[in-house]
Amino acid sequence: MRSGRSKHIERIRAVDRQMEGRIRVFTGIEVDILADGALDLDDEVLAQMEIVIASVHTRFDQNREEMTARVLRTLKTLCAHSGPSNRPPAAAPRALCP
Repeated sequence: MRSGRSKHIERIRAVDRQMEGRIRVFTGIEVDILADGALDLDDEVLAQMEIVIASVHTRFDQNREEMTARVLRTLKTLCAHSGPSNRPPAAAPRALCP
C-alpha cells in the first residue's frame, strides 16, 4: 500500500506531465533543521523531491559554533540527495555540491 505522501508526489508529477512543458510543477517540501543538523524527514522522501527548503524552527539558543555546524551538516545532507532530475535539490547551493 502506498503512503499518502507517495500518492501526493504521484499527483504532482501527473499535473506536471499534463502541463506538457507550458509550466513546470515541482515536487518539494519544507523541512525543519533539527538541533543536530539532521532533517525532520526521511532520506527516502527527500530523495524524491526536486525542491527542498530547510530552515531552523527550534533551538535558537545554540552558540555560533553549534549553529554553524548544524547548518553545514544540513547542507551536506541536501547535497547528498539527487531528486528525479539527478540534481541536488534547488535549495542546496550549487557551489557546495559537487
